[in-house]
Amino acid sequence: MRSDLPPLVALRKESPSRAWRKRMISPVAASAAQIKEVLLLDAGLLVELKRYVAKEATDNGQIIDDSNLTDFGIFERLERDVPFRSLRQNSCRNMAT
Repeated sequence: MRSDLPPLVALRKESPSRAWRKRMISPVAASAAQIKEVLLLDAGLLVELKRYVAKEATDNGQIIDDSNLTDFGIFERLERDVPFRSLRQNSCRNMAT
């Protein structure tokens, strides 16, 4: 056994911060195509997602363009925005149960 390595106890001493955990989990998501498939099967989920996007924008003092709230706008954002896709995947799962 190597004595120059820190003990495992010392490595586990500090728990990861909430921000660090969020950053590590953020890129974990289903593919945009998989989420799109679910949203197309349940129009209610798609409407709730559009509401979320509108609320998120207004809560942050942003003016949202109507094109961002179309089906195409939502699906385009799912393609390019991994943290959004990850959060929405979890929301869709919660709404479906």
